[in-house]
Amino acid sequence: MTLTKFIYGVLVGLVLTNVSAAASVSDEDIRLVLIGSWVNAPGQSKQLSIPARQIFRDNGTTTLYIYPTSECRDPAAYFEGNWAVIGGMLITRITGSTHPALVPIGTIEQLEVLAIEPNRIVLEADDEVYVRDKSETCYAEDARRT
Repeated sequence: MTLTKFIYGVLVGLVLTNVSAAASVSDEDIRLVLIGSWVNAPGQSKQLSIPARQIFRDNGTTTLYIYPTSECRDPAAYFEGNWAVIGGMLITRITGSTHPALVPIGTIEQLEVLAIEPNRIVLEADDEVYVRDKSETCYAEDARRT
């Protein structure tokens, strides 16, 4: 078993629920938990619960799909980028966009990691809190994977 797999296994067993706990987790631990597919959690404000799914890959690339409806069938837009975790911040730089007028190539987004669990992450930027759940699909009953 590699050290990376061991660390990931330890993280899966932990449930971190507050800001101070998130601050004690290393950037590498956060990165390992983030790898996979994440969706906007239900129950957020209308603006924050836009149907979306973001995939974080181990190679540092990401794709964000935005859907026009909660069925998450055909994305209205998608954005590609590179991501990293530095100092407890999730930093994404957009490298490709189907709607560059909406999110221009080169845009850098920085989100503070407030709390992280194996299947949920809480992020903050500009006094807005975002909750994402690890899932291959959106929450609609008939949603399908892109």
